[in-house]
Amino acid sequence: MGTGDSFVTGFAQDDDDGYSGSWSVTTYAICAFPIPGLQKIVSTTAMNRVSVKTAIASCPFGTRALGGGWDVNNGQGEVYVTGISTQTNGETVTARTDFNGYNNDWSLTAFAVCANP
Repeated sequence: MGTGDSFVTGFAQDDDDGYSGSWSVTTYAICAFPIPGLQKIVSTTAMNRVSVKTAIASCPFGTRALGGGWDVNNGQGEVYVTGISTQTNGETVTARTDFNGYNNDWSLTAFAVCANP
């Protein structure tokens, strides 16, 4: 992870039914000097119409997860994350289409930030 990876973004979108209440998105970045073994591991599911997907980003042997994240690719407000779990060995993210269904291809990406213990 070099200086080009020093950013964080956040994005959200109403589903096709809309939402009349107030809501917001908050993102956080915690910055520090690189530590030994620091790397970002990325795992992306297939791009298809399967309604429930799980992406697992596993840290290489001998490293541990410091944190993680996710991205829903082409969800267009019709896909939502149902579970996020950061363990010592990586990040697991599960997402599903909304209950109205979604007739487009989409994928799920999990990120794990790993380093030497």
